[in-house]
Amino acid sequence: RLREAGVERLTLTGGEPTLVKGLERLVVAARALGFRQVVIQSNALRFAEPGFAALFEGDARPDYLLVSFHSHEASVHDGIVGRPGAFPEAVAGIQELLRRGHEVVLSHVLQRANAGAVLAFVDYVAEHFASLASQAAGPGAQGALGLSFSVIAPSGGARAADIPRFAPLAKSLDGAMRRARDLGITVHMSEMCGMPRCLLPDDLDSLLAAQADLQDE
Repeated sequence: RLREAGVERLTLTGGEPTLVKGLERLVVAARALGFRQVVIQSNALRFAEPGFAALFEGDARPDYLLVSFHSHEASVHDGIVGRPGAFPEAVAGIQELLRRGHEVVLSHVLQRANAGAVLAFVDYVAEHFASLASQAAGPGAQGALGLSFSVIAPSGGARAADIPRFAPLAKSLDGAMRRARDLGITVHMSEMCGMPRCLLPDDLDSLLAAQADLQDE
């Protein structure tokens, strides 16, 4: 029905879509129906399991994976996602995807718990993931690793108290985006990112990767 209505981009999300048995077959089916872009939005934990990432090859290979990764500090990440021990599994899953040449965009939702360390987060991503992305992509290739920044919204389990102060966050985010660009990591920002446009850098467009093929998170 979505294809009949003219929809061309499909995001498989949840909950956690990798808990659905046969997720790889859904990607294949979406390709067969003619979706131009198929994305998996995941916490990447299952991709750390032996053999799981291997299921997503050929026609089962998504265009990219949008992976929730909210801090370079294990306790902060685990606190945000509400699962003790999630951090090392997420790191291992992301690394496995990159080794296999997948394009991975890390969704980093800024909130009081992590807003003060966004620059250190970018450095962690560069140190632990960027080299794997460049090796898998091959010489001269780009775009295998990206960062997507957004700000938490007071909905669902989030609270208004979780929203960071915008003015200091804007300054930190400016520096983080420039650092990521200098380190060769593509930067994305959803149109629904939650940051007032007037607080973002005047040259924001030059800091961001082309947005045409990245869906709103």
